[in-house]
Amino acid sequence: IANYVINDINMDITGDNARVDLLNKLGQSMWKKAQKMTSMGFGYGGVIIVPYVKGGKIYYNLVPQNRVTIDETDGELITGATVLAEKKTIGGSLDSKTYMRWTNYQVKNGNITITQQFSDEKGNKIPAPEFWKNIQEVQVITGVDRVLFGYLKSPVNNRNASDTYGVPITYGCDATINEIKETLKQIVREYDLKQAFVGADATMFDGKDALPLNGLFKKIDSGDDSFFEVFDPQFRDYTTRLQELYKRLESEIGTSKGILSDVQTANATATEIKRSMYDTFTIVDDMRSNIEKAMDDFFYACNVLANAYNLSPQGEYELG
Repeated sequence: IANYVINDINMDITGDNARVDLLNKLGQSMWKKAQKMTSMGFGYGGVIIVPYVKGGKIYYNLVPQNRVTIDETDGELITGATVLAEKKTIGGSLDSKTYMRWTNYQVKNGNITITQQFSDEKGNKIPAPEFWKNIQEVQVITGVDRVLFGYLKSPVNNRNASDTYGVPITYGCDATINEIKETLKQIVREYDLKQAFVGADATMFDGKDALPLNGLFKKIDSGDDSFFEVFDPQFRDYTTRLQELYKRLESEIGTSKGILSDVQTANATATEIKRSMYDTFTIVDDMRSNIEKAMDDFFYACNVLANAYNLSPQGEYELG
């Protein structure tokens, strides 16, 4: 589905100034990972795109939604949030220590305060470790109305009165997914049970021309020629059941048939094919709208940081 979302869409930043050049360079680099970001949005329920400045350049991190707490909103704008921005493990497997860096964003009266805090793996607050000493612990930027990151949220209905967080595309489908996993295991087991072997008397595995014990030949201790009885039941084909489970999952997710199940397009007209894909295209359109919102917030944040760090002269830009 992420491929459908990203296919045939582009992102352009227009304008004629140095600020547009700066944002365009970052945008071209980021758009190469648009499919990954979209997949993460569907898979985690949401992903945030966090810009940061290092060495006079703007970079960004992709952070799964499960590492973000949204503390406050103003309409559709997020005005307070806490992010597990970085997790670092130092040492070997026996004496390793884990350090976490938390970034808190708080917007009040048109100013944003960005606070860095640090903790150990148990959540205990600690002073800044040596490897994070160069990070400014408290920063205040004026003229800001939202947190400085873009939030790409899954368009799937979270079945909750609050729409603060997104949910994975497979939300509520656990039972069907478990059935699919079990069926796939049964298929593997069926193939294992049907592996052929040649039974041979144990004496044939001794001496110069002995048979190899490589899985094909197996030792049999029997002096009776009628020892073997053929047990060769027909291979049980799970394909039909698997296809039915795939169709059930597609229905639960809300996509059209053919995303997981086999595509049935024989003798179908172009109009019929388009109609059959309607549900999938609805999700695609909704996700594209969320991408547009996320990109708008992300480049807003990049513009604010470019002003704060004086990375280029100010200038107007338009995102399309």
